[in-house]
Amino acid sequence: MTTRTAAIWGFSLITMAFATACDSAGGGGGGGFGPVCGNGFCETGEGPAVCPADCGGGEGGPVCGNGSCESGETASSCAADCGPKVTCGDGVCTPGAESFANCANDCPCTSHSQCSSTQICLDGDCTSAVGRVYTVSVQNATIDFTQNSVDGDSSNPDPFVRIYFPTINKLLATTSTKHDTLKPVWNESASVTVTAAGQEIWFCAYDSDAFADDELFFSGTANCKGYDNIVDFIRAGTATLIGTADVLTLNVRIDPK
Repeated sequence: MTTRTAAIWGFSLITMAFATACDSAGGGGGGGFGPVCGNGFCETGEGPAVCPADCGGGEGGPVCGNGSCESGETASSCAADCGPKVTCGDGVCTPGAESFANCANDCPCTSHSQCSSTQICLDGDCTSAVGRVYTVSVQNATIDFTQNSVDGDSSNPDPFVRIYFPTINKLLATTSTKHDTLKPVWNESASVTVTAAGQEIWFCAYDSDAFADDELFFSGTANCKGYDNIVDFIRAGTATLIGTADVLTLNVRIDPK
């Protein structure tokens, strides 16, 4: 009788120990064999929110900047891992990340100032300003005749403009004459081929006179106003040329064809 009691007591101890072990393995889930947080395995029923140690890239959840877009990360919360991949030279100008300044291979230029001093920005590319045809336009002028006109008479002037390449003494174009006006408007243009970066261009404004030689509005040793280097004019795009003693203000522009 004593021996049988001991055997039953021993069986009870073994049963209790086995049940305790099962409960521990099941995470205290009432005796089941559920997932165990912290065992290094992201098991069914676990996730970054439930067990970041196993499912979230280590303690504290996903790690921004490790090169992997992990569960719980988004493009807004971790652009380094989940945002668009930026590679200069892939032919795509990534908005907000690339520009002409940091990746000219992918992004277009938007102004002449981004190019070198002998280049212009044309169709998104920096290209040489020389060897191209341009349209030079004479737009309008304002003539200040608080005294009499250039030739001394009391009537308003009859202005017209001549465009020159002075270094080669070449007349490029002559505008029509606007009669008896202090505010002539032309909007007339001529085609100009630029063959050298240092080429000069001059605009000479005259008062037409039917009974005498036409006279220049601009006086002095430099009878005409313009640019010593036409590329500077091209890169500026427009110019306001002011004559001697502010007698005449002439507005001109130049555009690539």
